[in-house]
Amino acid sequence: MPLISALGLAALACEGSLPASTLDAAFGEAVDAWTGFDLPGLQQAAGDLDAELPCVREVLGPSHVASYWRVQALAGFARGDLEGTELALARARQVQPSYVLPTSLVPTEHPLRLMWDSAATAPVPAPRRLEPPVDGWLHVDGRRASEAPDQAPYLFQWQDGGGVVGSTARVPAGQTPVYPLPEHHSRTLALAGAVTAAVAGGAFGGAAALRDHYRTAPATAGPLTGVRDANRVLVGGGAALGALAAGFGIGALVVGEW
Repeated sequence: MPLISALGLAALACEGSLPASTLDAAFGEAVDAWTGFDLPGLQQAAGDLDAELPCVREVLGPSHVASYWRVQALAGFARGDLEGTELALARARQVQPSYVLPTSLVPTEHPLRLMWDSAATAPVPAPRRLEPPVDGWLHVDGRRASEAPDQAPYLFQWQDGGGVVGSTARVPAGQTPVYPLPEHHSRTLALAGAVTAAVAGGAFGGAAALRDHYRTAPATAGPLTGVRDANRVLVGGGAALGALAAGFGIGALVVGEW
């Protein structure tokens, strides 16, 4: 899907821009539903938050991101998704390690409390590098970043050079976020040059093999006109391809967009 379409689809679904506090408000709604034993309301709060997330056009901080993951943890536990709950709790604690989960919300002996305590020692996901955007900055889990967790989900934002948040998204584990990237024309030209050079090398190799065959053929083999003609074609084609490969290489250096 083209970049404009991918970013545009999320924007079209939004009736307006939402503030970062949307995530904190969603956590408040989830807490109310949790303490009121309103399980459908809790799932509704989590679902609404996921639907509203792409509409957030304010830079998130770690506390906002942690609120998001705490909502997912409460909703996951309520529907029996223990693996998802563990992941959400780990992400919440890694993003905002100073947060103290109130015992009024989750009592000391509650199974969710035990999962919360265990999440404190969850392995920190290994990072992977994100390519710089065409302009502006990238934010991962509420902080400006050039890396993101490799095998864990995270909240991502792209902020353009004017400071406007252009996209907000939850990125699944192992996937790459969508945002404007520089055009790497030089890489494309260099790759085309390398492929063309390889084909030219093959043509010259074939011409050399035909030349050796011509020189070592017995006198009874006749004039071998076809061999000579094929050799000339391969030499000429190889020379043309070699010149084209050089042109690609020069073009890559001139363009200078790596």
